[in-house]
Amino acid sequence: MNFKKIFNRITTISSLATSETQKLLVLLLSMDAVFIILHIVYRLGFSADPFFSIEKDRGHAEFYQYTKELWACLLFVILAVRKPRLLYISWALLFFYLLLDDSMQVHETAGRAISEYFNFQPMFRLRPLDFGEMIVSAVSGTILFGLIAFSSLKSDTAERRVSVHMFFLILFLVFFGILIDMIHVASPGGHGILGLIEDGGEMVIMSVLLGYIFNLRRKMGKEVNAAD
Repeated sequence: MNFKKIFNRITTISSLATSETQKLLVLLLSMDAVFIILHIVYRLGFSADPFFSIEKDRGHAEFYQYTKELWACLLFVILAVRKPRLLYISWALLFFYLLLDDSMQVHETAGRAISEYFNFQPMFRLRPLDFGEMIVSAVSGTILFGLIAFSSLKSDTAERRVSVHMFFLILFLVFFGILIDMIHVASPGGHGILGLIEDGGEMVIMSVLLGYIFNLRRKMGKEVNAAD
């Protein structure tokens, strides 16, 4: 497997052009690899500390993920301050919601309340809670991406291109965070490997997203300095 070619493909798709951004991406992905290795060490029984698991709520890896989501939100806020656009505010709101959802378990709590209120029944090896969570994710996603779509239509070509790139990367986040998660829950076996794929995949995609947003901030800073 040619890892250099894979890395170049990721950076091309994500438009990560500057050397500073590539260094940041290498650092972020290296940290992801460390947490994935620690998870494997824990699963193999070489460590008794459950906080080494990337599946552990409020574990070490989850706090690292919170940090990435926080910085993604803050970078879009900075972009919105430097160049006021509803589009940047919309993306900042999305990452702020992701941070709240992950750290405060919003979709789990709301999904449980919905499943109990409507008395959902288990189906397709999914729990009533899972159906409630899907409803919460669908409603919140519709609102947030609706705002992003609206603001993209009001933006120029370059900014719409940013939204296309971001949306493409978010699709991968949805793939790991929702689709693989549902397969993980419904699968009677293979929970260990599916949990690793789900949470490890989310960590890697979030790192690429943060690298992409950091690159946007770097480019805007250079444009502003050139204009001055």
